[in-house]
Amino acid sequence: MTLSKTLPVVLGRLFAALLLTGQLLPVASAASGEGPANSKTVTLQVQGMTCGGCAAMIEGALSKIKGVQTARVSLKEELAVVQFDPAQVDEKELVAAVEKAGYKAGVVSDAHGNTAAQAAHHETSSSVQARQPAGPEMVPAKRLTFYQVDLVCRAAPKIGCGGRAKPVLHALLAEPRVEGAWLNEAGTRLAIGWKDARRAMGAEELDKALEERGLKAHEVTGEDRAKLLAALRSGWYDVDSLDELSHQEAGIIARRLVKRLAARTELTASRQAELRTAIEQAFRARFEKKLKDDGDERVLSATKSYLNPSKLARFREVLSLGYRPLEGEE
Repeated sequence: MTLSKTLPVVLGRLFAALLLTGQLLPVASAASGEGPANSKTVTLQVQGMTCGGCAAMIEGALSKIKGVQTARVSLKEELAVVQFDPAQVDEKELVAAVEKAGYKAGVVSDAHGNTAAQAAHHETSSSVQARQPAGPEMVPAKRLTFYQVDLVCRAAPKIGCGGRAKPVLHALLAEPRVEGAWLNEAGTRLAIGWKDARRAMGAEELDKALEERGLKAHEVTGEDRAKLLAALRSGWYDVDSLDELSHQEAGIIARRLVKRLAARTELTASRQAELRTAIEQAFRARFEKKLKDDGDERVLSATKSYLNPSKLARFREVLSLGYRPLEGEE
């Protein structure tokens, strides 16, 4: 069966699966108030997302457009599904809104073979149960390969991005030759344990397996490899523990936002601590997809009991600057 014939089937299955599992949830209704009777649905492929905060930012940007009824974004699949009133907005404006937010976007069509490949791969990899040994230190050194990768969190550049790394590790674990896969805390090194060193993937084969995730891997050898082997007992994350990195990211973002706010308005030390806790919990819920994601509204709601109207307005200004570190911020 040709790609043009299989694409609608694959995307249909993907869309249904994401809706059923709660990975795609409506985030907001547009100000237009138009109901589903005047609606059209389009799927956008989005490139450049590295964390849950990126997905939330795109959802917020789309949901603010007049005529958009719902906006749903999947970080894992790099897709945005938008329901909108075609009398008020069109696909070009939706793409422009995503690109204005700092990401690449395009409407999914039969010509987008890469998107179909990603969806088909998800169908295969998501059905494979992770087969992780206790840790990389349990794999003999001769069956371990290390790679330099860029899985750094853009909102927290000192740690890896759990949201972006998880589908990468899932994809590797779906490969029968792989015994385990781990990411270091910084998000710069990937360790792969092979069941048989003689059947390990070569550099070209690994690149092909990772390219649909926008990732390039360069093997680490020599003294650098020896240092990584010596450091394997701590600071490495498997597919089940990557949420810990997302928790760290939530804490880092919370501290950054509160620090920005404190520079704009007077806050006691105790109030800053309360705000950090509230904001961190809001971002944790967002990243773990435990609750419906509604852009910045949940974060604002978490802070309302701690800020008067004037300070809440200042906090809105802080949020408008984004979650990533500005010049001079950590």
